[in-house]
Amino acid sequence: MLDKLDIIIPTFNRWKELHTTLNVLLTFRIQQEQIFIYDDSSNNETEKNILALFPEVHYFRPSTKGNGVIKARNYLWSCTSQPYVLSLDDDSAPIKKEDIIEAIKTLSSKPNAGIFAFALHESPNAPIELPSETNLRPIRLFTACGCIFKQEVLKSLKYYAWERLFFHGEELDCSIRAFKKNYNVITRDDIIIHHRVDWNKRNLKRWGKYGKIWRSANGFSANLIIALKHYPLGLDIAFIGLYIIKRFWQYAVKKGHFIGFIYGILRFSYFIPSIILSLNKLSYKQFKEWISLPTI
Repeated sequence: MLDKLDIIIPTFNRWKELHTTLNVLLTFRIQQEQIFIYDDSSNNETEKNILALFPEVHYFRPSTKGNGVIKARNYLWSCTSQPYVLSLDDDSAPIKKEDIIEAIKTLSSKPNAGIFAFALHESPNAPIELPSETNLRPIRLFTACGCIFKQEVLKSLKYYAWERLFFHGEELDCSIRAFKKNYNVITRDDIIIHHRVDWNKRNLKRWGKYGKIWRSANGFSANLIIALKHYPLGLDIAFIGLYIIKRFWQYAVKKGHFIGFIYGILRFSYFIPSIILSLNKLSYKQFKEWISLPTI
C-alpha cells in the first residue's frame, strides 16, 4: 500500500526538524524516491545535508528568493504521480506506519472521500497516550501539515488555486472547492500526525516580536477573502461585517493591535478586485450542509 504514495515536504531553514521527519519516514520503510522536498531558499546547511544524506530524495530549490509555502506545495504536488499524496511540514510526521496504510485504505474504499485529514498533536513532545476512538467522520477542512490527497482530487482542484491566501486560508479555500466537487474531507481521532511545533517560539524566531501579530492579521484578511469568494450572496456581506466588528473588539481594542487590524483590512481591500474575478460561491443549500460539519 505504501508504494502507492508520494510525500511532499516544504522546508525553510529547519534542517534539524526536517532531518527528524525524514528519519521517521525511512523507519516506515518508505523509499527516498517517494519523498519530494521544496527548499524555499534556506540559508543554512539544508541543501548540503540533503544531497549528502538523502541522495535519492527529490530535492528542489527553484529560487534563491523565498516563494512561500503555498507556492511550494503547489510545485511539489505538480511533481507527484502516485495515486495518493501525503502532505507534511518539515516538523511533522505520522506516529505509526499503520496509520498511513489505514488512511489510504479508507480513501480507496470510499469514492466520495477525497482528503484524509490526520488528527493533529501539536507539541514538541510526543503524545503520552493515544486515543482509541475509531469513528470515521467528515469534517470541514484539512491541515496541510498532515493529510493525504487522492491524486485525482489534486488534479481536479488544480492544487491551491489562489496562491495569495495565507494562514489556513489556502486550506479552507481548497476544502470548500473540494466540497463543491463532492469530495469529502474525512478524519479519525486515532490516526495522528505529530506536529512538533511551539507556535510562540516559531513566530518570534521567524518574524521577530511582532510575528504573531502579523500572522494573525494575515489570517484575519484570509477569512474575509474566503467569505467574499465562497459564501452565498447576502451571507458573505453579513459575515464580513460581523467578523470585522468582532475582530476590532477582540484584536484592536482588547489587545491594542490597531496596526495589525488596519493591515488586515487593507490587505483584504487590496484583493477585492481579484476575488470578484474568481468568485466560486456555494449555494445556500451547500453552505448549510458545509457549515454544519465539525472543524475537527
